[in-house]
Amino acid sequence: MKLSEDTGLNQAVKEREIQVEHKLNIIRAWAVSFLIAMDVIIAGFCGKLNFRLILVFGGLGCLFSLYFFIVHTLTSGNVYRYWIKYMTVTSDYLLTLFVFIAYRQAHFFQNVPDESIVSHFIILLILINLLSALRYSKSTIIYSTGLGFLAGLFILLRYIQFS
Repeated sequence: MKLSEDTGLNQAVKEREIQVEHKLNIIRAWAVSFLIAMDVIIAGFCGKLNFRLILVFGGLGCLFSLYFFIVHTLTSGNVYRYWIKYMTVTSDYLLTLFVFIAYRQAHFFQNVPDESIVSHFIILLILINLLSALRYSKSTIIYSTGLGFLAGLFILLRYIQFS
């Protein structure tokens, strides 16, 4: 293979990586918006929706919107930033752990068995790791698997601690 063909192939892979990260950010934004809306609806049906919770959900929505906008801006265009995939993988796991901790403390989820919550979050961690396969990077998959393992260990330790 000639050097120019190799360079063209590398450029094509980088462009595809940017496009995939951009699309994953759109999926992430829709998923988080859906989860926040569902939490508001569940809190409303349980009679637990108050001004404080509305502020919390509104604040979370604004914070995540800012994050999604930043990732959207960084993945728009053709500028390749190799670190974006690591940043978004890390934030996906941190977001999941944050939501797990919030669910454990939410008063309107007190009647849901801990085993159910833990199993749902473990499944979510597995799905996040599977999304890393779309990034065309062996190092990103290894990184995501390591973070997923640590996040799963954290969830299991918190479950054991509070059971």
